[in-house]
Order: sequence, then C-alpha cells, then structure tokens
Amino acid sequence: MKLFQKWSLALGACALLLAISGSARAATIIVGAGAGNNSERCLSGSAGTGGTCNASPSGPYGGLDSMVQLVANSLNLSLSRVDDSGDVFWTAGAGAGIFGIARSASRNFTLGELPGLSGGTYQQLLGVIGSSSAPIVLLPTSYVTANNAAQKPTSGTDDLTGDTATSEPNSVPGTYDFTTGLPVFTSIAPGTFRFAIQCATPGGNCAVGPENQELWSSLPSDNTPVDSARPDHMVTWQLTGSAIPIGDTWYIAGFENGTSDYDFNDYVFLFQNTTPSGAAPEPGSIVLVAIALLALLGHQRLALFKAIRLKNRN
Repeated sequence: MKLFQKWSLALGACALLLAISGSARAATIIVGAGAGNNSERCLSGSAGTGGTCNASPSGPYGGLDSMVQLVANSLNLSLSRVDDSGDVFWTAGAGAGIFGIARSASRNFTLGELPGLSGGTYQQLLGVIGSSSAPIVLLPTSYVTANNAAQKPTSGTDDLTGDTATSEPNSVPGTYDFTTGLPVFTSIAPGTFRFAIQCATPGGNCAVGPENQELWSSLPSDNTPVDSARPDHMVTWQLTGSAIPIGDTWYIAGFENGTSDYDFNDYVFLFQNTTPSGAAPEPGSIVLVAIALLALLGHQRLALFKAIRLKNRN
C-alpha cells in the first residue's frame, strides 16, 4: 500500500512538471535586420528585447534604434516581451483603445479583430498606416527633433515622423496630445478577440501561397494553412513606466504580413487596457494534467481509506 502511494505521488508530480515544462514555448524569432538586409528599420533587434537593429548586414538602418525601442524611449518606458503562447487571445476592458505607430511594408494592410476564439468575420479597427512608398514611425515631435540626426538612416527615406503640433486640437484619435505628449487611442468595444491584419484592397498584391492568404491573425492556427512552418505572425511587448496613466496597461505589437523576412515591422501598433486572455492548452499538456490529477486523487482516496481502517480498528 505504502509503495503504491509513493508511486502515485511520484507519478502526479512528474506529470505536473512535464505539463508545466511542455506548455512553455520558445519565443518567436524576430529577424533583427529589417527586410533581412537593414534596408528597413527593424521592429526589434534579434534578441527580441527592442534595442538596436543588427549591425550586419550593412544597410541604411543597421545599428539604429528599433521601432519598439524608439517608442519606449520617446516616453521613457520599459519593454517586456510577452510570451508568444500568451499573446494569442485578447480581452478589451473599460477604456480599451489602439493607436497606429509604424509601418515598413510595400503592401497596404488594415488592423482589426476576429471576434471570439475561432472563426468570426474580420472587423476593421484602424486603417492603413503611412504609404507603400514611405516607411513611418510616428513619435512625439519633440523626441523626433532631438534625436532625428542620430536615428536618421544613412540613405533612403527618413521614417521618423513627429506629431504633437500645437495647431491640432487635443484628443484626436491617432495623434499625440500636444498638452500631455501621450498618444490618443481609438476606442474599441469590450470583448474577447484575436488581433488581425488584412489587405486593404482584396487582390491588391497581398495574397500569399496557393490559399491566396490576405489576412494574418494573432492565433497561429489561423495562419497554419499558408505558413505551417512559422505560423506565429504577431509579437508583443508590455510597456511600463510613469508616463502611462495610473490604472492603464499598454502593449506594443508588430505583425508580419508574409512568409519571407519575418521582421514583424509591417504593421506596428500600441493598445491599452486590452489584456492577454492566454492561449488554449496544448492537448499533450491537458493529458499530463489529467494524469497528475488522477494520480493525486488516487493518493487522497488511499489516505482516506487508510484513516477509516485505523479508526475502525480503534
């Protein structure tokens, strides 16, 4: 009896450890050189922590601050990478909103959501950022003025764009408030959904693969038919710091709109008060947890049975 109890406890413990370790996933790899050759500003360095674009291969953006680092620096914020198994489903709460930040892509995409955990029809939330001919990183004007010389690419189009002009009224969604210097978010309705980008013009040179994929989702399985090798097409960081209004939470994310360079700088956006709902457990993890629970339940039943026998003897 004692031997069986020990084995059941050991089995339960091992199953739980395997379930926990099995549910962890390696971070999605981000190419730290925009377009793979530094002809574009990268979303993040290859370490996935923001920082600077890779110094090599040589290119006009090599060694410059990445997109997410520029945003963090402009408001004195810190970046923390969100686990890629946890940025799949999102729940918008009170005061939820989004803000278009950057884009370096030749094809025009809009940003939206797919309601619920599966299926659903794409609902646009933001329009196209910038244009196909000009990359853009939208930042407070004061920051761009102070740092443009150091962050300007060695050739091509300067992508740093300031926006806190005093000529514009306060509280215009998609701009920076010139009084506070903070982004003014476009409100989104409460609910649980998947973020997605979709070609702005159906058939507009966006289609990928024989499936003619023109939409990419934060849920990897939505992208699997056309990109089974690397189905995760959105990466996310949480932003923290005193500039963020008390009670608000901010994230910054970047989408990859194809299957070539995986630099995730094709549509970059901020969002607030929209929190990760977590990912569905993998089948293997569910089985291991079930085994663990059964083993621990068996141990508890044996302990109860033993206690009853001892009581009856007395």
